Amino acid sequence: MGTMAQVESPAPPLFAEPRVRMERRVDGTLLLSNPVPLTRPARAVGDWLTGWAKRAPGRLFLAERASPSIDWTRLT
Repeated sequence: MGTMAQVESPAPPLFAEPRVRMERRVDGTLLLSNPVPLTRPARAVGDWLTGWAKRAPGRLFLAERASPSIDWTRLT
């Protein structure tokens, strides 16, 4: 009875496949644009922080210590 070789599945891509729309103008200009519409941006960074706090309230947000001999002060 022979051994079977294990085939590793490829790692998922880190980024989305790029999609670019290109327009050539008669004067030689190339206009590049993305056909994927942008999502609505956050009003402010605080909106992100509020959303993350709701999803994972116990997750570490900030940590500091006054010196290497003192324990960390943590804020979730």
